[in-house]
Amino acid sequence: MKEKTEAEVLKMRADSCYEQGNFPLAMTLYVKGMEVADGGNDYNTKLACIGNIANIFESIGDYESNLFYLLKGYRMLKGKGDVDMTNRYLANIVSAYCRLGDTKKARHYYGLVGRSGSGKNPTEHTYFMMYNLARIM
Repeated sequence: MKEKTEAEVLKMRADSCYEQGNFPLAMTLYVKGMEVADGGNDYNTKLACIGNIANIFESIGDYESNLFYLLKGYRMLKGKGDVDMTNRYLANIVSAYCRLGDTKKARHYYGLVGRSGSGKNPTEHTYFMMYNLARIM
């Protein structure tokens, strides 16, 4: 069994805090996990920490910060070929732009989701395409 890296341990601790509603400590641990993952070239843990930081901001209604981290994660994913994760980030970006009232940008990112392919779960992809189109409308 592979031993967990420091970044993975920090992320796991942050996940636990997040689940318990302790957002300040979760945020601190996710940021630290992101920094440690970056230093250790741990792409997947860094990406997970970024996504969870975005989720915390979304949970507290700070949609500008939510969008900042979603775009950061999306930029990391561009060109990596991870269709499923790219689609998750894009769907959340569409949602964030809708919450901010910017339907023009929401439509732009919605179009990117449509062109990216359905990945491993076409049913989930179709669901989020329909859901986000409804949000834009």
